[in-house]
Amino acid sequence: MTAVNPAVDPNSRVFVLEARFDNPGAELRPGMFATARVALPGGENAVFVPRSAVVRDKTTDSWQLFTVERGWAHLRVVMVGETVAGGGSIRITSGLSGGETVATSNQSELFDGAPVQPRP
Repeated sequence: MTAVNPAVDPNSRVFVLEARFDNPGAELRPGMFATARVALPGGENAVFVPRSAVVRDKTTDSWQLFTVERGWAHLRVVMVGETVAGGGSIRITSGLSGGETVATSNQSELFDGAPVQPRP
């Protein structure tokens, strides 16, 4: 990082900074832009799962996923937070501790107590 604007927008908490990157292959060009996350010391631990694991249930207006334990599916209602840039992962703020295995496909065929055959 080469420069940081000392003013932070109080509404969005956004600030402008300038960063320098090596660009030997000239893949970065003038006019391009990027979004970045700045990881500061003293952050919190968080649980992220693949976006494909979380399904919105329109009937109950809730977010759900299935954990897999000893070959059986278990329905979990979860609260979601932000999506990681690129949309590959989503933060689970409640309903999952972080050590569980989650189903990432065929959720429409699963139900609480369904037998599950994990894929290698």
